[in-house]
Amino acid sequence: EFLNTRNSERQEMILLNDRLAAYIEKVRSLEQQNKLLETQIEALMNRYLKPTGLRLLYEEQLQELKRLAEQMRIQRGHAIAAKDAMAGQLEMIKVKYEEAVEMRKKAELDIEAFRPDVDAATAARIALEKQLENLEVELEFLRRVHKEEIEELMKQIYAAHTTAADAYSLPDLSSAIKQIQHQYEDIAAKNLQEMNSWYKTKFDDLNNKSSKHVDKVRSVREEIVTAKKDIQNKERDLDSLKTKNEALEAQIRETQEKYRKELEELQVRNQVTYNHALAYKVKSEKEI
Repeated sequence: EFLNTRNSERQEMILLNDRLAAYIEKVRSLEQQNKLLETQIEALMNRYLKPTGLRLLYEEQLQELKRLAEQMRIQRGHAIAAKDAMAGQLEMIKVKYEEAVEMRKKAELDIEAFRPDVDAATAARIALEKQLENLEVELEFLRRVHKEEIEELMKQIYAAHTTAADAYSLPDLSSAIKQIQHQYEDIAAKNLQEMNSWYKTKFDDLNNKSSKHVDKVRSVREEIVTAKKDIQNKERDLDSLKTKNEALEAQIRETQEKYRKELEELQVRNQVTYNHALAYKVKSEKEI
């Protein structure tokens, strides 16, 4: 009976030892499972914390986008204001250009209007010069003929006086003839002087009128030259403003295109990041 009792106790001890060993093994297994669960929980917590960091990233990128958009808006406003200012200057230059063109046309019309008067004055001056030249030649010819006639008359008088001196007691006519000759020369010189004075007056008057027309034409031509220079300057200013305007428009387009590309790239990156985060979240929920 004692042996049976000892065997029974031994069997019970073995059973208890086996149960203790099984319990210890179960505790170890539970500890390992607990550690694994803690690791999984920590991983899940880290995964669930990522969306918060992602939101911060989204907010930072959104703030950056807003800042870029504000900069682009300000730059676009400046560019539009500069463009409007240049458009105003361009309109002013166009008005001045049109005024200069009108002045040039008016000056050309004035020249055309004065041209017949100038041509007529030039023709009249040439005719008077020719007439004066002919009269001077004619006057010189008459003077020479009269001089020859007087000399011939003097010779005849002296010859008659010499041949008739012995037969007749005639008075000395030489002084009277010389006096007549001097009077004739004085009258001829006076007539020549008066004629020269009259033609000179007419010629000077015509020259003055012609000079006035020439001065007027010269003044109009100078105005045309000035108007042409003004037009050229306005055209250069117009081209310069057009170039600046085109550069500003190109800058606006380039800025808008750059902003659009950056916005598209940022949207793509945000979408990719969001898709990754969503996939991690779905996977974590399935594992739990």
